[in-house]
This record gives sequence, structure tokens and C-alpha cells, in this order.
Amino acid sequence: MSRVLRLRYDIASLNVMAALLLTLPLWSLPHVFGFPLFWVAVGASTWYGGLGPGLWATICATVVIADFLLPPFDSLAVATSPDRAWLVAFACVAVLLTLRIARHKQERAKEMSESYSDRSDLFFTA
Repeated sequence: MSRVLRLRYDIASLNVMAALLLTLPLWSLPHVFGFPLFWVAVGASTWYGGLGPGLWATICATVVIADFLLPPFDSLAVATSPDRAWLVAFACVAVLLTLRIARHKQERAKEMSESYSDRSDLFFTA
């Protein structure tokens, strides 16, 4: 694995850990349920690293949520049906978010390369 690719996956992992560290103090407050910081972590990982790191962040976030935020704690088993539904919903939305951002980045890169290839004709005409 190249150093650049490894860095992208490392940043995705750090994004998820930062989301956990920021979520833990807020978790006990009333009416704080959901995983918005984890969606931000997944989106940022995809935007920076691409599809693979975005999907990696989705997997990591799902495991971290199941292990640290949903009872029983320190276990990947999720005790109640509503918690399981929240976790599945999170994972589905995170995958869709990852696919959307990755597709947008790919389209944007294609537009930029076409734009630069059109401009290169201006500089190399005789």
C-alpha cells in the first residue's frame, strides 16, 4: 500500500475517533441521539480520501457506535430493536453519503481535466 493511500485510510480512522471523542461528553444530555458527528467524519473522509477511505470510515463508525454508544457497552451486540434500527439507518445513510460524495468528486475531476485540456489548445497553437 502506498504511503499516500495509507495516509488517506489513517485520516479516515482519525476522523471517526475524533467524532467519538466529541460525541461521548454529549451522549448523556437529553434529546441527544443520532450520529451527526459520525456522518461528518464519513463525509470528510470520503471528500479527502475517496470511496475506499469513506467506506472504511463507515465501517469503523458503525463498529465504534455499536461498541461504545449503544448498550450493552464494550460489545458489538446491540440490545434493543430501536438501537439496531438506528445503527442500520446510520450505516445506510453513511454508505449513500459516501457514494454521493465520491461520485461528485469523480465528476468534478472529469470536468476539471476537460477544462484543462481545452485550455491547453490555447497555449500550444502555432
